[in-house]
Amino acid sequence: MLADPGDRGEDTWRESLVRHARELGYQDGATLLQPANPNDPLICQRVAEVNADLLLSVQCRRLLAPPLVTIPKRGTVNLHHAPLPLLRGCDPFAWAIHDGLLFMGVTLHRVEAVGVDDGPIYAMRRWPIRDDTTAWDLYERALKEGVALVQESLPAIASGNLGAVPQDPRYVTYHPKGQFPFEDLEVRWTQPARALSAWIRARIFPPLQVPYFQFRGVRIEVLRCRATVGRAPVGHVLRTAPLEIAAAVGAIELIEVRWNGQTWSGTDWARAVGLAPGHSLAEEGTRGPEGR
Repeated sequence: MLADPGDRGEDTWRESLVRHARELGYQDGATLLQPANPNDPLICQRVAEVNADLLLSVQCRRLLAPPLVTIPKRGTVNLHHAPLPLLRGCDPFAWAIHDGLLFMGVTLHRVEAVGVDDGPIYAMRRWPIRDDTTAWDLYERALKEGVALVQESLPAIASGNLGAVPQDPRYVTYHPKGQFPFEDLEVRWTQPARALSAWIRARIFPPLQVPYFQFRGVRIEVLRCRATVGRAPVGHVLRTAPLEIAAAVGAIELIEVRWNGQTWSGTDWARAVGLAPGHSLAEEGTRGPEGR
């Protein structure tokens, strides 16, 4: 068994497979390994020694390569958090919204000796992406769907009773590591509303980052939003119940925000700071009760 980041105290927001295995008693007599690289010869040796039937990869940060993936009798299976062949590669939760997908998924596929997430598919589960879905929503749903997919499919894969189907090359998309621009997080109301909504929601991942805008010199973080129809000068309030801010084309409904460390509905926040229809987020003259 390989140790994972959550077990080592890194990325503590992640679920730890090793910790759960301990709690369920599956680690009795097992060897816990913590290599920097899962392709380490020691790992290959241990997998060969136990005469493994199958190797399961779950959220591994390194690509598994020969000879490791070919040692088990039935090969290596990877749980990929995307509806393959869409979204091969990294950061699928952000790219799913950025790319305009109507659905998300999790996939169990065979790991090949070469290539990235391109092996034939054993099984998949999918669900729709709504107009207010965030990258964090997709991550949390993927955890649940991934567990269910493994539970219902892995026994049949291990026994050889579930075959794999090649991926359709017509629908392949691929995003390599480090390509999504997470560094830029400040909301610009000058974008069209639909594009801006996707831009915001693709970056909402609270353990790592949250998009924001400035109001009276204070950072207001956006936790949930959607695009709506409306016309007003860019950055002005259209209405407060629900709270809608005009973008270049259409408007953004701020469903949930974080202000001064507390989570508010958009409507409650607007009331707290004294916003009203016609007010501009950029005008310092728009004052709420606390600023009078």
